[in-house]
Amino acid sequence: MLVAARQHGIRDLAEVDLAVLEADGAFSFFKRTNGDCDEGTEGKPRQAPMASNRSHVAAGQLFEKAQVLDGSSLRHRAEEADLLSTEQYEPRGSIIAFDDLEHTEHSHEFVGAEHDGVPFCFILVHAGPGVGPKLHRHPYPEVFVLQDGQATFRIGDRTVEVEAGQVVVSPPGEAHGFVNTGTGELCLIAIHGAGRFATEWLSGPDPVWSSQRT
Repeated sequence: MLVAARQHGIRDLAEVDLAVLEADGAFSFFKRTNGDCDEGTEGKPRQAPMASNRSHVAAGQLFEKAQVLDGSSLRHRAEEADLLSTEQYEPRGSIIAFDDLEHTEHSHEFVGAEHDGVPFCFILVHAGPGVGPKLHRHPYPEVFVLQDGQATFRIGDRTVEVEAGQVVVSPPGEAHGFVNTGTGELCLIAIHGAGRFATEWLSGPDPVWSSQRT
């Protein structure tokens, strides 16, 4: 209510003698033209429009289909709306240090389901030469964003050489794996399309890369 009033240049609800809340949620604001009220349509008091978010309609017609709020209830509704707006739309968020994530020598893991239901997980990989997970698959897609280094990926029956600045996509259910085939550290982000990890190892368990958070 207060927001609607301010949109029409009304700074203080005390300036308003009458507010009309129509059935469709639109507001019109009125003040008296002078000390006395004239009689409007069907004997209802006529008010001068102060501001309205609708095209002009005779006051009597407005009163027939609208809920009329006096000054005190208008202010009460405005206070309630402001409070609700603050509670409902106050931004929330979190900042997490890498070392607060589950981590190993080669990676840090973020499990979305443990952070207000985020619908994906990711792994920050920082692996040395010759290091990488064994062949495995997931029931959801996985996207790899290479940030630094080089790697050889296997996706299904295809083997590809990739490097920093490229993105690799593994479809749901497709066998895949990678190894750092460069001379320096491989840094990539592996984004899993689910709130929790679900991995099937196809050539035996890989304790180094098996997620501790499923």
